[in-house]
Amino acid sequence: MEGQETLDAVKSGYVTYSFEAAPAHCNLTRGRLLAEGLLVYDVKLRRDGQLEEPLPAPPADGVTGICYLFCVAAGAAHSWQTFYISKRLQHGSSFHDKLWDAEEQEVQVVPIVDYLPHNKQIMFLKSDTQGHEMEVLKGAQPLFARNQVRMLGVEFWPIGLRKANSSPEELLRYISYTLGLACFDLGVTDKFHNQEGEAYLEEIKKIPGKGRWGFYNDLVCIEPLMGHHAGGRRPQLMSKWRKSAKSRPSSQRASGVGRLQ
Repeated sequence: MEGQETLDAVKSGYVTYSFEAAPAHCNLTRGRLLAEGLLVYDVKLRRDGQLEEPLPAPPADGVTGICYLFCVAAGAAHSWQTFYISKRLQHGSSFHDKLWDAEEQEVQVVPIVDYLPHNKQIMFLKSDTQGHEMEVLKGAQPLFARNQVRMLGVEFWPIGLRKANSSPEELLRYISYTLGLACFDLGVTDKFHNQEGEAYLEEIKKIPGKGRWGFYNDLVCIEPLMGHHAGGRRPQLMSKWRKSAKSRPSSQRASGVGRLQ
């Protein structure tokens, strides 16, 4: 469900920064937070991306969570871009996939690094952006260079990446070589397979996809000291496999993270 990770994080006492490009998704996230009696601050940006006013400090007790809600898109640089927004909320939105029932809208795009603290650890950074992952990660790259990010979650949708003039190979190599993380794919079987990234890419080509979406999955990537990745090696990817391509709705697509040891 939209905003679920944000809701769970704030309920658990974390300071959370949420970037939602589609107005309906932003409104839903805000509504769910307020319905639970949680703290949410609507961040207002000028057209050039500057804050209209400084962000208020999070609660001083260190245990009360808050969401800083940005109703803008995350990307590599400040810009305004055409965004395709489905008329039906459950069908999502995309910069690169013109949905059959989409309405075009110009949305503000910002690099998230400009708004996150430079001296705080980021426990989890999630990007579920329908092929826009490379742009999001480029806008967040300084956070990884400063070793601020402990764990990264990304949607891995080959067709969407190609629509964005990227590729599955580019995304996986960028995460492994540039960001220096080791990745796992999230499946529903009990078997793990140690595989180099190139072998993983070859393996997923054999998995049949369904309909216009093809194969898609979620990856969770961790910093080297937490996994089996060492600098200078080829990309390492530990895979949980299942028999068919992932075809569950987006509200169910983050299961399995807690099972990683």
